[in-house]
Amino acid sequence: MKNLIKYYYNLDVTNIRQVGDIYYLTIDNNNYMLCICDSNVINEMCDLLKNDLNYHKLILTTNNEKFVLFNNINYSLFKINTIFRKVELDDIMNSSIFVSYDNSNEIVNKWINLWSDHIDYIEYQIDEYKTKYPYLEKIIYYYIGMAENSIQLLKSSNINSINKYIAHKRIGTSTNLVELYNPCYTTIDTRVRDIAEYFKNIFFYSDEEKNSLYLKINYCLQMLDNNEKILFFIRMLYPSYFFDIYDDIILNKKENSILSQITSKNVEYERFLKNILNEIKKTTYIDNIDWLV
Repeated sequence: MKNLIKYYYNLDVTNIRQVGDIYYLTIDNNNYMLCICDSNVINEMCDLLKNDLNYHKLILTTNNEKFVLFNNINYSLFKINTIFRKVELDDIMNSSIFVSYDNSNEIVNKWINLWSDHIDYIEYQIDEYKTKYPYLEKIIYYYIGMAENSIQLLKSSNINSINKYIAHKRIGTSTNLVELYNPCYTTIDTRVRDIAEYFKNIFFYSDEEKNSLYLKINYCLQMLDNNEKILFFIRMLYPSYFFDIYDDIILNKKENSILSQITSKNVEYERFLKNILNEIKKTTYIDNIDWLV
């Protein structure tokens, strides 16, 4: 690895630490990381983020290339601009950088298509896997129902304008600042994507008091416009937390003990959603969800 960095970047590495598929490097007493990056993401994001001081700085090779080929995989080198600590709500809010105004329904249509395709894929799979994973068959349709409600509410809300931001593929309570400000983990979406995923993760995986959680959610709602409030609730309704575990079991062949932790909180989470819905209704019209009324 030292030779690779020297050859492509003409930089001298004094220390290397590998975590998963990321290499953390010390160069001239500064922290760097070499990580796998999608070329389309980097080409788009590095231009959008070039003036931001928090997101890590892309380091070009001596030939002005954004990538190096290592083990037949594209890697990019970044100078780390943050410290290692877990993210907090304000960090997530501050990392959402405005990109553009969207009045083409691009984001809404993307959510509808991705979620619909995922449901179709799961329903196709379940017949094949119901013998091997009978416990999944018993609970899967509850979460498919939540996903279908999310799609229906998205379609009926007639949202035709929304602000697009730099967002992230996944945000959780275990996410740290170095991950948050890694351009490789970013995507273009609404800012409520990150907020909703963060709150869902807190609900299912942390011991934070619910009153504290409600205060944080109300704080965020005050900063959102009406369309964003509706989209926030829809993302809270969509059970990404379950589908992530499902995919881990089916695609990665992992037996996940966290599943019971999720399913045991179904009733409590329904109450949680109902309270959020009622709070949003104080300022914003949003269609009812019959089983939450």
